[in-house]
Amino acid sequence: MHKPQFAFYGTLLALLLSSCGGIESVIGPSEILHEIPSEMFYQTKGDCAQGDLSFSVLVAAGTQMWTDPAAVLHSQQELYLHSNHTFDMRYREFTLDDVAFDTRLQSRFSIDGHSGRVTLNGVGEGFVIQDNGRRYLQLQFTQAVNSPELVGKTARFRIMNSMTGLDTDRAEYCGYTLF
Repeated sequence: MHKPQFAFYGTLLALLLSSCGGIESVIGPSEILHEIPSEMFYQTKGDCAQGDLSFSVLVAAGTQMWTDPAAVLHSQQELYLHSNHTFDMRYREFTLDDVAFDTRLQSRFSIDGHSGRVTLNGVGEGFVIQDNGRRYLQLQFTQAVNSPELVGKTARFRIMNSMTGLDTDRAEYCGYTLF
């Protein structure tokens, strides 16, 4: 009985916020950064001796790339930015049943210090956004990595600390053996 009321009032709140300047007017506006923060570059955190080593990776998931409900396709990307202005990207496309496409891209990136525009050569362009203290790279794809439906789609790359990195994982990096 309470769920329909909650859905109704939640929808009403969203409509009210959108009509009075959006949610940004309540929680504060997003800010475009004019540099890439150091924590967005691929790096290790922690250390092997303490057993808390992790890899900082930028991850975007769930980019919807279908118009036909019978042909569901979405993508996930892992982005590794390097301080020498190169990047590696693992790009995957998924159907409901399986991985349909998996590849790795390598190229260069640049950032315009005046406008803040980040360009990933051969992939797309966007901006580093700070929203309520959280930073992410919002990227619009300008190239079809595999599927033409990707062009024009936007993905938000968020910082994730992972036990796997670029061509390695915690055990291999630290020299752990399982047996």
